[in-house]
Amino acid sequence: MFRTYLKDISGNIAATFAVCILMLLAAVGAAVDYNNIFRKKTSYQSLADIAALAAAGSGEDIEFELKNIATAAVNANNFTGDTLKTELTITDEGRVQVIVGGTYDTIIMSLFGKPHQDINVLAEAAVHGSTPLATNEAVDITLVLDTTGSM
Repeated sequence: MFRTYLKDISGNIAATFAVCILMLLAAVGAAVDYNNIFRKKTSYQSLADIAALAAAGSGEDIEFELKNIATAAVNANNFTGDTLKTELTITDEGRVQVIVGGTYDTIIMSLFGKPHQDINVLAEAAVHGSTPLATNEAVDITLVLDTTGSM
């Protein structure tokens, strides 16, 4: 079957190949950009975790000061130099929520009308002194034993 296409000189193969290569390029571009977005999201999640833990463990209770601590933690650990936005809120339960957001400029998908992708991640931590034991909340503790010898 493939030999008949090789002998065909009418030009239909070239037109079909041109359409197919465009779709293949779009699929590869989406895969490459999605992988890069996933890596950025993982990096931003680490920054949000660091910021939430730094703010929650600082001993501060003023939201403005906690936001400054979270922003400083994100800026100190942002080794890629991305422009990031850090937001901090204190929930009704006394937890610190940190949202870190940035924008990823797509490489190949920009050719197909998607030049940017916003990335936002959320991290949450209990404020110093408001642990579940201090607020009389129930705590679930699990002990896992590996008896297979695989670890």
